[in-house]
Amino acid sequence: MKDYTIRESEKSQYIIGFWKNDDGTMSVKFADGTVFSKIAYSEENLKKIAEMQEAQAQTGLQRYPEFDKARKSSKIKAILSGSVTGIMYAFGAGSMFIPAMQSMDIATAAPIALGVGTITAVGTIVSAHKLRKESARVTELDKIKYRDEHRKDLEKSRTYHNAYAGMSAEKARYFTKKKQPYSIVNIDSFTQDDLETIIRNMETEAATDFTYVAEDAEGKTK
Repeated sequence: MKDYTIRESEKSQYIIGFWKNDDGTMSVKFADGTVFSKIAYSEENLKKIAEMQEAQAQTGLQRYPEFDKARKSSKIKAILSGSVTGIMYAFGAGSMFIPAMQSMDIATAAPIALGVGTITAVGTIVSAHKLRKESARVTELDKIKYRDEHRKDLEKSRTYHNAYAGMSAEKARYFTKKKQPYSIVNIDSFTQDDLETIIRNMETEAATDFTYVAEDAEGKTK
């Protein structure tokens, strides 16, 4: 789960991930980087994590305008930074300083030229990283919002014969076998495209109203 905190004080109790350990326990990671270990891997604890992360997701959706604004700002900065870098390298890093540098010896001029190029490149990398981070956050919130809007229908998808048509066997198996596949704790296991495919297939199946053959618990024709 992405970090939707906006204050440093929120991070110490904000769960961004958890995993099961080889010894049967589980670990939980918080947004400030702290990891709690020796936690019992139980339905009770998994339910607590799910409830906390669902609350975090709703808070994130409330803050969506702020994150979307940050994403757009980062995109503009990345574009501008990339343009500056392109110009610098197109004309040669530090070329604007050539007149001044011509009076310097090589030992003095070389580090200055290198420094200009390095600073420009680092600025571009930082801008790109910021854009990726903000974009990933908004993308996940879009997915959560879509899931919430279609949650009731998605929960009924297993009653349809072709809800998972067009998906890989592995992905279809996930939605048919996984307990609570749409839970926030499984947010990284599916994409918004997956959810849109399911809803679209359900709508098509309902619209065509075909008669389907009976299947057993394993999905085999009786």
